[in-house]
Amino acid sequence: MATCSILRSAVRFGVALAIVPAFGQAWAADLPLRSSLPPMVDLPPPAPVPVWAGFHVDLDAGYTRTGSQHLKTTGTNALEQMLIDVGNVGRVNMPSNSFVLRGGLGYDLQPVVDSGLVVGVVTDALYTEQQRDQTAAFSFGGNDISLAAHQSLDFLGTLRGRLGYGLGPVLVYGTGGLAYGHVGLSARTTISNSAYSGIYDGGRHSGIETGYVYGGGIEWMAPGGLMPGQLAFKLEYLRYDLGNRTVSVNGMGPYFGPGGPGQLGHTANAVFRSEGQLVTAGLTYRFSGAN
Repeated sequence: MATCSILRSAVRFGVALAIVPAFGQAWAADLPLRSSLPPMVDLPPPAPVPVWAGFHVDLDAGYTRTGSQHLKTTGTNALEQMLIDVGNVGRVNMPSNSFVLRGGLGYDLQPVVDSGLVVGVVTDALYTEQQRDQTAAFSFGGNDISLAAHQSLDFLGTLRGRLGYGLGPVLVYGTGGLAYGHVGLSARTTISNSAYSGIYDGGRHSGIETGYVYGGGIEWMAPGGLMPGQLAFKLEYLRYDLGNRTVSVNGMGPYFGPGGPGQLGHTANAVFRSEGQLVTAGLTYRFSGAN
């Protein structure tokens, strides 16, 4: 009996050993082969982070126009003031406009690590053909009188601070500082009657005027291309004000000038104002590029 029980146990154990591998092979057959798994996909590298710090050079073109630029003239004696009032030239608007070409350079810092805050300084100079002539003609006391005024701005420069914030490839900023420019100003009166025809009085000024400038702009750093991370497109608006300049108007010519029989001396003060707005678009090359 004991021997038969042992034999039956041995037979069951052997059958179990034979069945287990068979189940294992069937289960393994249902699993996907390693070679059938999808291949690993390489993720694209992260986009370069724009670096706004460092030196940059700028070249742009645009348009400038004046708004409230005017000439205000007052006489220093009763006769001269009467002429100004009759001719209605006490206050004359002197609007003008011009295309401009500008070049500049600057330096920016990003003082806070991993922040878009940008501070910097920029200086530039632009060429302009902004000029305006105004004339008025009238008759007074048997005299034909003509008054002419001229105002020009052929050069404008700035030295400005900048404060901005970089949002990815875009930099938005505000700016302000010193403005200076070369202006030309003149006022002249001519007179014609039966006894004399020529210059009555006049005055002029030419030189550098200083004032202030403020505005803002936006830059977009170009992705890829010939110079990846270094070339940026820029759009900027500025308002400048070079203040007022008083031009002394005095008797001129052989009759009304110094030494003439009808010399007049100091006849009037002509106060010119130089201001305007500037819109430019162009390119900025940054030596820092992108990381």
